[in-house]
Amino acid sequence: MRKIICDQFGLHPLQAGDYLVEDESQYEEAYEMLKTQANEGSECIVVKNPALFHWFDAPARRFPCTVVHLDPVAELTKRLMRSDIKRLFRNHPKWIVELKLLEKADQEEVFPHESAESWLHRILLGHSWQAEEPVEDVALPEILRWLATHDENQLHPLTRQLLMERLHVWGMRDSNRAEFFRWLGQAPFQRAKVLAWEQALRQYPSSIISSWFQHVDEWNSLHLLPESYRSFFGLEIPLPEGTAVFLKAFLDEEWSRSPIQALSFLSGRLEPERIFLVKKLQSLFRQGIPLEQDIYQKLSQLDGFPEAVSLARKLLPAREPSFLPDSVSIEMVQEWLRDEYLPYYDSCATLKLTEKTEPFVEQFENWLKRNYSNRLIDGTGMAYRQISELKSRLEDGPILLYVFDGLDYLGGQDVLLPILEQAGAYAENEIAPCLAFLPTETFIAKPTLVCGYMNSQLPPERPDAAFYRKLLQDSFGLVETEVISATDQDTTLYELVQNPARLYLYLDNQLDREYLHTPLSPYARREKYSAHIRKQAEAIIEAARVVKEQLGANLCIGICSDHGYTELPQNIGTLNLQSSRTGKTRSTIMDQSTSVEHVDEQSIWRLKPGLFGLHEEMAMPLGYGCFGKRPKGAAHGGCSPQEVAVPWFMLSFQKPEPAIPPTVAVDGEIYRKRKNNRLKVSFSNPNNYALSIVEISLPGIEFVTPLPLRVRPNQVGCLEATIDATGVSEILIDLQGTFTMRHRFGKEISSVGLKIETKGAMVDEFDDDFEF
Repeated sequence: MRKIICDQFGLHPLQAGDYLVEDESQYEEAYEMLKTQANEGSECIVVKNPALFHWFDAPARRFPCTVVHLDPVAELTKRLMRSDIKRLFRNHPKWIVELKLLEKADQEEVFPHESAESWLHRILLGHSWQAEEPVEDVALPEILRWLATHDENQLHPLTRQLLMERLHVWGMRDSNRAEFFRWLGQAPFQRAKVLAWEQALRQYPSSIISSWFQHVDEWNSLHLLPESYRSFFGLEIPLPEGTAVFLKAFLDEEWSRSPIQALSFLSGRLEPERIFLVKKLQSLFRQGIPLEQDIYQKLSQLDGFPEAVSLARKLLPAREPSFLPDSVSIEMVQEWLRDEYLPYYDSCATLKLTEKTEPFVEQFENWLKRNYSNRLIDGTGMAYRQISELKSRLEDGPILLYVFDGLDYLGGQDVLLPILEQAGAYAENEIAPCLAFLPTETFIAKPTLVCGYMNSQLPPERPDAAFYRKLLQDSFGLVETEVISATDQDTTLYELVQNPARLYLYLDNQLDREYLHTPLSPYARREKYSAHIRKQAEAIIEAARVVKEQLGANLCIGICSDHGYTELPQNIGTLNLQSSRTGKTRSTIMDQSTSVEHVDEQSIWRLKPGLFGLHEEMAMPLGYGCFGKRPKGAAHGGCSPQEVAVPWFMLSFQKPEPAIPPTVAVDGEIYRKRKNNRLKVSFSNPNNYALSIVEISLPGIEFVTPLPLRVRPNQVGCLEATIDATGVSEILIDLQGTFTMRHRFGKEISSVGLKIETKGAMVDEFDDDFEF
């Protein structure tokens, strides 16, 4: 049977075949529909215009139809089972529709103890607005935050009515805060904001704050509110834009006088403070100015600004690496590079103190001169021999070899790998620094990297995709149609993997081409490196997805780099080079036409072709020397650790088991009132792979043994330390801190909590004050 639905508020969902009547011109057609086969259809006549409702009374009697009047008040009363709904909406039924209360009634049930009005308070305003009296302490900040973050002009009339009525009730009945709610009720939205702003800026001079808010209505009303009512924390709302500008200008002026004083004003919660601090630290990075320890200690207390704390930590000069003997194993050298030297170099380069690394560069060069030729033959730790791992995967499915030109080891470990891990791709093994083929020039190192042969075994390099495709194809024993290659200037990685192949080769030359040889500050260069690495990490993940979707195969991915790069000290030695052939600043071919005038042979390293796998004899200046003139930007081609150390790793899309944090134990006696108590802090590594403790923060403990501490698999590593207990009187002290560990899957920060028993007071080892 057909129905006539009188639906002023659009409660009925229109179905196919329903006829909507909105004005009188549609009445005749609706009448004809009722007249024709009145009892056979299921379509409805939906009348929206209330002025037309009575027009359908007679047709409904003549052509027997059911007449349904949809009333939102009745419907909400039915759903909530609360009769007091009628009182609230008798004069404004459309509010139910405007506030979508019928939908909310389906989503949010009414509790047995709730009245309809209480339910509305909870749904429209929040739990904190339900109680009539008294307002709990924990609810008050939420009430103020709601007021401060909503625009009064955008509120629905019912919401505003409920809100103002509730504030009035609290102002009359709340014995503890009646005065406060009467003050708030006069202009609740603006007064909640000024109260929140005053709390957020409480650490700033009051006279300065008042001048910042002279343009804000109700700011001066704060003096009408007793101080006891003005202590609310956590009311974090944005400052007015003009005030934010005033704040940053004030902090900038204070910083120029005293950074410590400027930091003392920061609340650690305001966005303008964060922006100011990050920009200030980035400016120090660009200028290469280190951060003083006391400034860092003050800044590190700002838990709300982790980005700024991280930047500040990098502005602290790193600890010097240990001495590197020329007789240690390649494994020891890799640990030294990863855990000690490269972080130290990165810190020095950022702070424009690269010259401080010169003694350690010399130690590494001495090790290379003694061991490099043997490493070429043995292959352990050499980047050019890592391709064999990819060859073993050829039968498992398609392979992508992604070759960066100029990606340094830290760029791979600290920038590229974390981004890949966030996308679900993980390094299969620990990323140890591999040694690039010497000299670290693209035309020497990259061909060896791609095919796994020495330079002397290869034809002269051509810088195009076809040359490298042929090297890779021959190395893997494939035919030409099975290998696809391209450079970043030929196509994108996404386009490269659109066609099926057994082996993909992508040569990304942008880092070397665009950023390495450009006169940028070390920090700016690292930022540009990071931006490109981030973009390409996403492209690598996308390539794996495309191959999986289009070819139904898992893409095996190897990522590597031909060489790193070095920032150069302010003052470097340049060597006069006379040659008929064009040379590089950090290497040169030594043929009959080449002579180096007035140069001590001890300042260069000659690489004989037969001994070092080269076509011709070549030479590199030792340290940071350059042939000819100083290059414009950074450089590569030499044998400094940062030029030689490169990443080489394979990706897996199977998430590894998370690292188990080492157990920390403190051994030694702590005597109350004694200044120097010697301790041994031990780290028990339960994992089947090594990890390094690179940072420790245990308040009160000073570490004597330099970091990082390398802890082998299932072994214990120890650090010597001392603790000053002159101010300790407790029998049991509670040490709470953190340590940062680096392992095969990246870095992690773990917390540590230790309860350590102390002993009776001693002034020194021979003087004990016994307690009775």
